[in-house]
Amino acid sequence: MSYFTKTLTLLVLSFSPIIVAAQSCQTDRIPATTPTSRFMVNNNGTVIDTQTNLMWKRCREGLSGTNCNSGNATTYTWKQALKQAKAVNDSGGFAGYIDWRVPSVKELLSIIEKQCVEPSINLTVFPNTPSNWFWSSALSSNYHHYAWYVGFGNGSSSYSGRFFLHDIRLVRGGGSTDMIKSAGLF
Repeated sequence: MSYFTKTLTLLVLSFSPIIVAAQSCQTDRIPATTPTSRFMVNNNGTVIDTQTNLMWKRCREGLSGTNCNSGNATTYTWKQALKQAKAVNDSGGFAGYIDWRVPSVKELLSIIEKQCVEPSINLTVFPNTPSNWFWSSALSSNYHHYAWYVGFGNGSSSYSGRFFLHDIRLVRGGGSTDMIKSAGLF
């Protein structure tokens, strides 16, 4: 391949539209783990999980609107994520509540839709959620500079350096580990 052909190929690829994979769900083989009927979608940008009694912001931080397509999505380091939750509360809160926080790993895992990937979430309840990593409030017990996240690409959880930039979705309410367990989620 000539230099000209290689250069032209790179230019064409550089300006080609990015191909985005659509959510894939196996509704005929895997039962829904987060059916829409489990959630109460409110007109104030929140959704209540009736099994865990958690109230979630429908949109990840930086976005708003019915379909979470207004604004600019923001990513945060782990420490910035905790500060963002505090900033939301200190500025008057959201939807009339001033007790928003970064969720635990188990709370994030409770909204994973196991029949879907890319992203592994119910997009009717949580629209415009990317297959990104979302911070949890939990630090890694093994590595001081790491914190846990949940990946909504395939619903996995792991930990990464607290300096990495990830999305956040804030939560509030009494979704204790016992409540999540009693809902049959873990």
